[in-house]
Amino acid sequence: MPQQIQIDVILTLEDGPINASAMRESVRFFLQGARRDGQITPEDDQEHAMLTDVEVRLVSPGLELPRMLVLSTSHLRQETAQLLEADEAGVIRHEKGEYGWIIPIIDNPSNEPPPNLTDLVGIYGLARSVGATWIMLDRDADTVDGLETWEW
Repeated sequence: MPQQIQIDVILTLEDGPINASAMRESVRFFLQGARRDGQITPEDDQEHAMLTDVEVRLVSPGLELPRMLVLSTSHLRQETAQLLEADEAGVIRHEKGEYGWIIPIIDNPSNEPPPNLTDLVGIYGLARSVGATWIMLDRDADTVDGLETWEW
């Protein structure tokens, strides 16, 4: 199964029409192996993963697009989940249907999980390390390496 990574790129364009197709091909060429000297050799193709798809999304300047880290609720201990459910975990959270929560990551000491909730502290740390401004905890989401999981 192909591995997907997300790379945020900010492009500065001269005035004129935007051609998303041409932009996608330029990004594809760059990511597939353009080297400092501009030469791509057969050895490059063997040493590096092959890029199979590039998605280009055009976003109007001035729009704020938050990043959300989506994780399985199994990264929470049952006790922490119960505290979130009762709104007693010490963080702002919004219920996500029946089986999860959405939590804003804001720089405010009043929205920090208490140190004894090490599972939630770890999730906050991961979210901040990837630049997320929101966390979605969902029972159907994937687990990730580096965070402990619990069966409950």
